[in-house]
Amino acid sequence: MRMPYKKMLVLVFLGLLLAGMVRERAARDGYIIPDSKAITLDLVQKARSRHPSPATPQAVEEKIRKPSSKANASDTGTSSPVSGVALVDYTTIGFFRHLMGRFEKGKDLSTHLEQVLAYLLSMMPPEEARALYAVYENFLNCETDLAAETASWPLPHGPEAVLAHLRRMHDFRRYTLGEELADLLYGAEVKSREYVVRRSAIVVDPEMYGIEKEARIQELNQAMWGDEAGAVEEVPKPYQRYREKLAMYERDMEAVDPEDQEAMVREFRGTFFSADTVSRLEAVDRALAEEKKREAAYAEATAAIQNDPDLSPEKRDAAISDLRENIFGEEAEARRRREVMAETLDRLKAGS
Repeated sequence: MRMPYKKMLVLVFLGLLLAGMVRERAARDGYIIPDSKAITLDLVQKARSRHPSPATPQAVEEKIRKPSSKANASDTGTSSPVSGVALVDYTTIGFFRHLMGRFEKGKDLSTHLEQVLAYLLSMMPPEEARALYAVYENFLNCETDLAAETASWPLPHGPEAVLAHLRRMHDFRRYTLGEELADLLYGAEVKSREYVVRRSAIVVDPEMYGIEKEARIQELNQAMWGDEAGAVEEVPKPYQRYREKLAMYERDMEAVDPEDQEAMVREFRGTFFSADTVSRLEAVDRALAEEKKREAAYAEATAAIQNDPDLSPEKRDAAISDLRENIFGEEAEARRRREVMAETLDRLKAGS
């Protein structure tokens, strides 16, 4: 279905406006979501959960906030309409995406929206259901318009470009939904992504040594997570933390001899793994080292055989076959098949 011309003009205007906003804000080193310490690790985790299970009114109430007092009866006893924003919190985005998947849009958007409204009415008081439905409809329109808008944006390369991309996307949501609603709906998601980008940029920075990176990450954790600065370090699994540690100290390891490198690796492993796991990792290291030595010995001996002018082609093949048996044993035949496949592929690439 083609986009209506007026809507296209609106999107073009928004694109130009947002590009200006991004340039204007690029000089500032603020975070995308202001006061993001209110978005806790628990809220981030809940925002990622898309499927309330079981789908009961109680489960839905975990995804949305009950109307605040300002959305209910006033002090004078008169009632006021329920505010859709009052029904939303940082975890609602997961529930909305659950609705998107539960009632597939397909080509019939109106049917999808009817099904969503009927579902909400079956689970909540009518006034609240319709108020939340209005927010959902705006959310869905925003998602659709943002997808159309970003289709023409260049892919970001590098941390700064990725952060600018995230900020530009969220500026679009703020312009479309209003700042309060956009920050409530997308805040946890944006904060999580921004943190990952900023942390990754520190980890892979080739100009810093490990101790500098450690300090920078501590500063980042404190700035973005406050009292949860320590807890955020425990979120990744031990192996992920270990691999990150190796990346952080890559420059340090390049500056020392192999023995010191091995000592650093042992220290890092001891930090994240049990003694049994460390032993198994060391066994893998020994096996890989042995395999590397076998491969090097085989390559060197094979080259000597192939370059021997006194051997006929038949004798070369026989000598390489014997060499393969001596070095690889039971794996010799599998190794021969891999070599044949590699030679065939090389010929195909060469066009012969």
